[in-house]
Amino acid sequence: MNQMIQKLSQYRYSLSFIVIFFTILAAAWFGIFTRPLSYSAFFWPANAILLGVLIRYPFFRNISSIIGAALGYIGADLFIGNTFLLTLSLTVINFISVLVALYFYLYFYKNQTFVNNKKFMRNSFPLLFSTIIGSCFCACLAVSVLPYVPHTFLGHEQPLLNFLYWWSGELFNYILILPILISFPGLRKLARMWFYHPEAFKWSDLKIILPFIAVMISCVLTHYYFAPGALFYPLATLMWAAAVYSLFSISIITMLTCLTLYNSLSSMYLSSVDHTFIYPMISIRVGLIILGITTLYICVMNLYHRKIFREIEHLAGHDSLTNALNRRKFMYLASKLLSRQQVYPVTIMMLDIDHFKTLNDRYGHASGDLALQTFSSGVHALLRANDLFCRIGGEEFAIFLQNTDASQGEKIAERIRQQISDLKVETPAYGMIQMTVSIGLVNVSQNKYELQALLQYADQALYWAKQQGRNQVKVYQSLDAPQPKIESIEILE
Repeated sequence: MNQMIQKLSQYRYSLSFIVIFFTILAAAWFGIFTRPLSYSAFFWPANAILLGVLIRYPFFRNISSIIGAALGYIGADLFIGNTFLLTLSLTVINFISVLVALYFYLYFYKNQTFVNNKKFMRNSFPLLFSTIIGSCFCACLAVSVLPYVPHTFLGHEQPLLNFLYWWSGELFNYILILPILISFPGLRKLARMWFYHPEAFKWSDLKIILPFIAVMISCVLTHYYFAPGALFYPLATLMWAAAVYSLFSISIITMLTCLTLYNSLSSMYLSSVDHTFIYPMISIRVGLIILGITTLYICVMNLYHRKIFREIEHLAGHDSLTNALNRRKFMYLASKLLSRQQVYPVTIMMLDIDHFKTLNDRYGHASGDLALQTFSSGVHALLRANDLFCRIGGEEFAIFLQNTDASQGEKIAERIRQQISDLKVETPAYGMIQMTVSIGLVNVSQNKYELQALLQYADQALYWAKQQGRNQVKVYQSLDAPQPKIESIEILE
C-alpha cells in the first residue's frame, strides 16, 4: 500500500490534471446539455464536484488540478459556441466560488472544537457556511461582471434579482452534491454493499425498502399533480427515510428527489421568457435548499443518537479499563448460549494473573492498570469473534468458548498462558515488567449444568493450578469423576 502511495505521489501532478480535467469537462457538459433554456442551467454540478473533491481528497490540492479544471470549464463552454471572453469570465466566476468556499471551509474546520467519528457530522457546520459564502461571492461577481461582457445573457436592469437567482442556483447545486462526496464510503466498501446478496429474502427485509418506495411515490405524485404546494409532497417520506438509511444513501435520495421536484415545479414557469419566471424559480430553489438541509440534518442527528446509544450500551456491558465484558453482561450472554444445543461442546475458563497484588504494591496502581490492559489485549488477540471474554473482578477473568471440546480448550488455554508469559509490560517509571497467568477450565458436552456451577468448577481447577505452582493450566477432568483433594485452604492471590 505504501509503495502504491509513493508511486502515485510521483505522478501526482499528471494524475491530478487528467482526473480533474475530464471530471469537470463531463460535469460541465452535463449542466450545459440539460439546460431548459439556452442560458440558464437546470443543474450545474461542476463547481460542487470540484469543491467536494478538493475537500475530500487533499491529494488534488495543487496547481495541476486548477489548470485541469480551468481547461475543463473553458473546453465545455467553447464547444457550444460561447465567445472566449464570456467563457473566461464564467470560468473565473466558477473558480472564485469554489476557492472561496474551500478557503472558508478549511478556516472553519481548523478552528472548530467539536469533533466526532462521523465525517459529515464533523464537517457539516463549516461546509454549510462555506458554501453559503462561496455562492454569495460567485453571485456578486456574476452580477458585477457578466452584464458588461459582450454577448452576455445577464442584464443589468435588476441586479438584486440577478444576485438572488445566481446565488440560489449555486447553493442549490452545493447542497445536493457535496453531502454525497463527503459521505462517500469508498469504492471497496461500496462494492461490498453492492455485491452482497442475502441467501433468502425475508418479509422483514421489506421494511428497509419501504421508505424508499414511499419517496418514489411522492415524487410521482409531484410530477403528475404539480402545483406550488407539491414542494411538501415528499416531506414526510424523506423524514422517514432519513431515520432509516445511511448518510450516503439519504444524500443520493435527497438529490434525486429535489431534482425531480425542481423539474416538475419549474416546468410551470419556464414557458415565460421574461423576468417573471425568475421569482418563482428563486422561491422553488430556496424551498428545495431548506428541504435538502432539513433531511440531511435529521439523518445526521439520527446517526449521532444511534452512535451515542451504542456507546452507552457498550459502556453498560463492558469493563472501562480492559474493554472486556463485565460480569453482568457475561452472565447474561453465556446463560443464553448455554440454552442452545448447537453451541456444545462448551469450554469455560477462569483466569487469574499471578501475584497481581504484589505487582500493584511494588510498581503502583498505574502499572497494575497497564498490566491489566496488556493482558486483556493479549487474550483478545487469541480468541474468536464469537468467544466471550469477561473481567469478573480485579485480576480475575473468564472465557466462554462454544463448539470447543476439552482437548481444544486445553490447547487454547495453553496458548493464552504462553502468550501472557511472553508479554512485556512497558511502564514509564519501572521499565519492562512481566506477568504470568494461571488458568482453570471445565468442558461440558450437554445442556445439564447451570452457568454458575460451571464457573465454580472452572474456579476449582484454577485453585489447583495456583496451588501447584501457578503459571499453568488445569482441567476439571470430568464432572462425574472424583476430583483431587485440596490439601490446604490457604488463600492464594
